[in-house]
Formats: sequence, structure tokens, C-alpha cells
Amino acid sequence: MHHTIEELTEKCTVKIKIPGTKHEHGTGFFIAPSVILTCAHVIRKPIGEEVTFLINGDKSYKAARIAHYFEREVDLVILQAIQPSKSFCVYVGGDINPRDPCFTFGY
Repeated sequence: MHHTIEELTEKCTVKIKIPGTKHEHGTGFFIAPSVILTCAHVIRKPIGEEVTFLINGDKSYKAARIAHYFEREVDLVILQAIQPSKSFCVYVGGDINPRDPCFTFGY
């Protein structure tokens, strides 16, 4: 079965639920099995805290632990799914530059 790049990207996308925050939802992407990358400004919780996420097409949220924040200038955080999760993953390479055309899915 062949998928378009849009379909594959959508399969990597997760909806993150963060109760008590302004918008209460954010977007993340699987970058490895059970490893989710999202923006730090979405989470704003300490390392070790848990958040929940919903894989596209699932009906129930799963838990993830905040594993790593990057330097303050880089608005990224790594989440580790508590239960192993098989999912499509986004390849994160080093060849992306500012103003490169791209697309994404989000909540």
C-alpha cells in the first residue's frame, strides 16, 4: 500500500492534552518508536511530569513522561511514551534551513 507524504505525516502526528493551560491541547510528532517531539511552550511542566497524548485514529489517550528540554533558545521538548507504542515516525535530519518550504499537521 502506498501513502502520500501528507498521509504519512498525519500518521506521525499526536494530539497532546495539557489540562490547566491556556489552550489545553498541542501537537507532537513521533520521531522514534515511543519518542515524541513537541514545542516546549506547549508543555511548560517539569521533567518527569506526565502528559497524555492521542495517536491519530485512536479513541483513548496514552501517557507520556517529559524526558528532556533543549536549550532555552530551542523551543523543543522530548516526551517518552510510558507504554511502548508502534507508530510511523518523522525523520529528523540536519538539512532543514530557515525559510525552507514545509508543511505540518496540528491541533
